[in-house]
Amino acid sequence: MNGNIMILLTILIIVGSNLLFIYLKKRNPIVCYLTYGVGLFIVVLWLIRNPIIMKIPDFYLQILGVFVIAPFLKQLIWLSFKFTGLLERR
Repeated sequence: MNGNIMILLTILIIVGSNLLFIYLKKRNPIVCYLTYGVGLFIVVLWLIRNPIIMKIPDFYLQILGVFVIAPFLKQLIWLSFKFTGLLERR
């Protein structure tokens, strides 16, 4: 695939996953917490180089990472800003 198409596709997937995350958080927060758990589990398996995770092609892991891990990391960043006082309203 062309590099520009891949970048555009990645941006669309990130925006779509964030919109889905916001919608699910308002409708069913339990699904969001399950998403966090699955994301953490996959990250831990990837970090310890689990053979099952290593057999999955990189493209599918990237898509899975965008849908599962990106909302989790976004929430962690937001919480860190909130707790450090960087999001205080004046």
